[in-house]
Amino acid sequence: EAGSGDEIRDERGLFRVDSNIYCRYNGDGSWRPARVIDVKVTQAGDTKYYVHYQEFNRRMDTWVTAENAREEHPDGNVCRSDFVEFVEEDYGGSNGMDEASIREHEEITKIKNVNQIELGRNVINTWYFSPIPREYTPDGAVD
Repeated sequence: EAGSGDEIRDERGLFRVDSNIYCRYNGDGSWRPARVIDVKVTQAGDTKYYVHYQEFNRRMDTWVTAENAREEHPDGNVCRSDFVEFVEEDYGGSNGMDEASIREHEEITKIKNVNQIELGRNVINTWYFSPIPREYTPDGAVD
């Protein structure tokens, strides 16, 4: 099972997708349980993990650097795999989409690709996926 024992890391030492780890949360700097959704090694050779914070709505999913991802909490607790998933309420139904279309949409929009938008001197954190062509996001996301 991913997220437990030696299987949490791959042969390169990177956390595997679906592993349960701890990540520093940008909101308050605390270490929180998270599940790895995707792993990217950037063109510069840096490792980033796209994570879902287990206590939060998926709008808070984000890319974190390897320095901000740990197998254990700083107080020594190992991340458990038996967490309770936050379930989002269904607003507005399926908007006429069938089950296959809904699954396809969820897969495409699973990873937020724009983390921040700068408008003048204001920087705004985004909550959702943006339909920007992949050639503009070679490292998986833009800040």
